[in-house]
Amino acid sequence: NGFKVYPNPASTMLYITTPNDVPVHVKVYDMVGTLVMDMDMVHQLDITKLATGSYTLVATDAKGGDAHHARFMKQ
Repeated sequence: NGFKVYPNPASTMLYITTPNDVPVHVKVYDMVGTLVMDMDMVHQLDITKLATGSYTLVATDAKGGDAHHARFMKQ
């Protein structure tokens, strides 16, 4: 579908590729479901302040549609 989050695992930056190269609204949740990051209209995330562990990323378009989910590991 053209949506990709890389590298995985990551330690500093996480990059997001989307169809038509459109930036997305991103929410990142830890494994207990706590929202730890909320960024508006981005292609990359600075994850240096996140604790080591597993996270779920939810990306939506500007209208809140087309939700994509991805899991990633912070090293």
